[in-house]
Amino acid sequence: MNAWIATKDPANVDAAADQIAQHEPNRLTEADGDREFAVWMYGVDRAIRRRTNGFSHRDLPDFGWKDAYNNDLSPALAAADAIAHWEEIGDL
Repeated sequence: MNAWIATKDPANVDAAADQIAQHEPNRLTEADGDREFAVWMYGVDRAIRRRTNGFSHRDLPDFGWKDAYNNDLSPALAAADAIAHWEEIGDL
């Protein structure tokens, strides 16, 4: 489990995962059924949207999201790293 998500109340994580499953089930599919990872990716997308006026992780070049999760990055830090990568390769 990611260190960031481990700091969250498990009941809140479960509730967020339930909401994702109900309203955006494709997020769970993309996360291979890993509910905690799906919640983390939702946080990534929120951070990206705040910094880019509406983009999501799907709009960015390939990035090692699961590696970032496994390396205990927070969603905000992973989003910042992905945006920096996007800027570096010249697409932003």
